[in-house]
Amino acid sequence: MAAELPEYLKVIFMDGKQQLIEKELDQEWVKLITEAKELGLTIEELKKFFKKQITP
Repeated sequence: MAAELPEYLKVIFMDGKQQLIEKELDQEWVKLITEAKELGLTIEELKKFFKKQITP
């Protein structure tokens, strides 16, 4: 069973100009990646899957 996600998630990172950037994460993507992780999929498997989806 997937853990309950908060209403929103934010990530803070530093850009190339050394400025802090704050972005809200898309909840559907967070849920998708969380479920994939719980199923035991690796990052490489996810990358391979997404490449197949966008390659004609």
